[in-house]
Amino acid sequence: MRSGEEEVVCVGVKEALEEFCRFISADGNGSELVGHNIKNFDCKVLYHAVYRNEMMEEFSSAIKGFIDTYLVYKKVYPGLESYSLDKLNEKYIKEPRSPLHDALSDVQLTRKVYEIVKSDPEIQKSLFSWRSVVCACSLQPLVKEKIITQYMKNNLVKANLDYDDLLRAHSRPSGGGIDLLFSEKVGENKKPRVTNCKTTIKKVSDYFDKI
Repeated sequence: MRSGEEEVVCVGVKEALEEFCRFISADGNGSELVGHNIKNFDCKVLYHAVYRNEMMEEFSSAIKGFIDTYLVYKKVYPGLESYSLDKLNEKYIKEPRSPLHDALSDVQLTRKVYEIVKSDPEIQKSLFSWRSVVCACSLQPLVKEKIITQYMKNNLVKANLDYDDLLRAHSRPSGGGIDLLFSEKVGENKKPRVTNCKTTIKKVSDYFDKI
């Protein structure tokens, strides 16, 4: 592997994940991970790497949550022309930046961007869980195949349901599992857990019938 013109030592993905997991678990309490635009990119990359390497259980206990400074800045400083790291640096930090970005310099800049807003109440409001990442990523194939809409996927994530939950519900011996799961009345208002829409329920049930 090379970084620019320099050859660098690297390790396999599995070993890197194991080291990273040990690092964020070192204090025994897990960690909140901070990054810029991670909800739309880095979290998905991490999920797929963790899933492929069968380390879901380890990361579920290691990650307390995520803070995306891109989303925080959009709330705290609405109306900016751009929320990219470079533009935030130009406006608030004013450090010289090399045109050749690398991961380390991006991490260092993200830390400085975070320091500006770390005491803002929006930080805790913006915190999202590893479980929500798992749910969203595992359900994306259903969106891609037009079984559910993005809106319906968001409802499933809010209901804390992932792909395996739907598969287990569908596999219930009594039948009608997806219907029961989606339309179950929950909360004080007794609203459906996900939806009462029979068309959506049938499409999801039909999908799992075929796998």
